[in-house]
Amino acid sequence: KGIENYCTKMDKLSSLKIQFSYINTEQLPISKIYAQEIYKIITELTTNVIKHSKANKLSIKIIYNPDHFFLEVKDNGIGFSVAGSNKGVGLESVDNRIQLLKGELTINSEPQKGTIVKVILPL
Repeated sequence: KGIENYCTKMDKLSSLKIQFSYINTEQLPISKIYAQEIYKIITELTTNVIKHSKANKLSIKIIYNPDHFFLEVKDNGIGFSVAGSNKGVGLESVDNRIQLLKGELTINSEPQKGTIVKVILPL
């Protein structure tokens, strides 16, 4: 519920149209600390989109299955060359949180084609 409220708030405060969707998240069996880290990952990724992407659409999708938590954050912004760029403070923070949770981070982006960030966290 906190993530949904955050997305609604950011949709109103920014120029982004934010679409938030979730599947099978009614009874996520995760600790409060785990949930806080997920929330921080989502807020950091959203902040990066607002600051850097020049996007006008952002999609945040959460899918839960008994073994994994899956997050996809996708924008239609200017993108960037993943191979030729260093992680900024925001992405470094996200990566550190994901490593702490023993998860995986994948970033797919190309100049002028937007960015898709995928996070898989074990449960």
